[in-house]
Amino acid sequence: MEIGHRLNLAVEAARSPFWFTRIYSNPKRLERFREKRLREVVRFAYRNVLAYRELFDEAGIDASRVWDFDDLTRLPIIDKSFFRSRPLEELCSERGFGQLTSRRTSGSTGVSLLFAHSQRNRLKRILVDLRANMRLGLKPHQTHMVVASPEAMLRGRNPLQKIGLFRREYVSADIDPDEIARAVQRVNPHLLQCYPSHLGLLCDVVNRDRLPNLSRIISAGEVLTVAAREKIERAFGVPVSNYYGLKELGMIAWECDEHDGMHINWDLYHVEQMAESYQLVVTLLDADAMPFVRYNTLDRGRLDFSPCPCGCPFPRIAEVEGRSDDCIVMSDGRLIPPLRVNFVDFTGHTQAEAYQIRQIRPGHIEILLVPTASFEMSSCLSRIRRDIDMYLSPDLAFDIKLVDSIPRDPSGKLRSVVSLL
Repeated sequence: MEIGHRLNLAVEAARSPFWFTRIYSNPKRLERFREKRLREVVRFAYRNVLAYRELFDEAGIDASRVWDFDDLTRLPIIDKSFFRSRPLEELCSERGFGQLTSRRTSGSTGVSLLFAHSQRNRLKRILVDLRANMRLGLKPHQTHMVVASPEAMLRGRNPLQKIGLFRREYVSADIDPDEIARAVQRVNPHLLQCYPSHLGLLCDVVNRDRLPNLSRIISAGEVLTVAAREKIERAFGVPVSNYYGLKELGMIAWECDEHDGMHINWDLYHVEQMAESYQLVVTLLDADAMPFVRYNTLDRGRLDFSPCPCGCPFPRIAEVEGRSDDCIVMSDGRLIPPLRVNFVDFTGHTQAEAYQIRQIRPGHIEILLVPTASFEMSSCLSRIRRDIDMYLSPDLAFDIKLVDSIPRDPSGKLRSVVSLL
């Protein structure tokens, strides 16, 4: 068999929504596979990671008796505070995985997290990303360009890129939009991945005629609203798909061409939806150096287990409302998700170039506005009050503060709501 033909077969296998057809074409086999991985992860975490061993012992959990996902719900839910309270050596496996890579999350939530993963785990993340990209049409000879945090610029090429496949180019998110646009036009990628807030800026400065190769845009890292998606698709003339993930966990879910939620990479992640808070709790089904078992992402979303016409058997995250710590907190404790904030058209109603909401006490927000020359305060106040009453709550008080600019997070993200509560 010719090498080229073998490569085509390997590419087609990777493009499939399953790793192994014998396992994933049958839902019962898939679930048995996932349960086996769960048992391995829980036992591994207890035997090899001091922090989990003490956590399970304190909760009275016998790791050897966790057999399925119903048993998983008996385990404690953890979050970043669990990892920040211990030194890294107490959170990683006592057995060797070779050289580990330590990284730090962006801290966009106000709390940064130091984590570690092995070379094996990095390869799995690459393959999971590649599977989604290929499902959306990326081919081995094409280029994937990512507008990302400055830290991502330091990454070396992965094994596939070293042999000339799936070329990936980076441009830093912390430079001027005009510079980003020039970099994108110079590379002329087939797939462009970017934060929605950056894509909104690029809509006004990029020349789509200089991007003849572009066939798809990936939105990731921030909540993608319906209005933002429509604006981006009009400006670039190509479809937009949404990805959901965390730096410490990797890419958890991706949106297919049906645009009806994002498929969870069900062979690598188990996702739970908390009944009252709608927070998403993730278990990494991989016994890697640093396990994540029932990790509360603090993101709020809704799961959908109905069949998808695209044929992928993995369940979907129907929508992600944003982070719980980016919700607006009312005086009575109610939470208003950041997606509803986007219904208030701050820039259109107030002649502002950009806005951000900050909250330091319940029931009250501060609205930062970067005004244009046509800005007029009295009409701004009345219009914002009207929209807040309609879309958020009549009980929500606010002040307006005019600023020259609104800084982004170290990762390059621009958050519409920043809560200090």
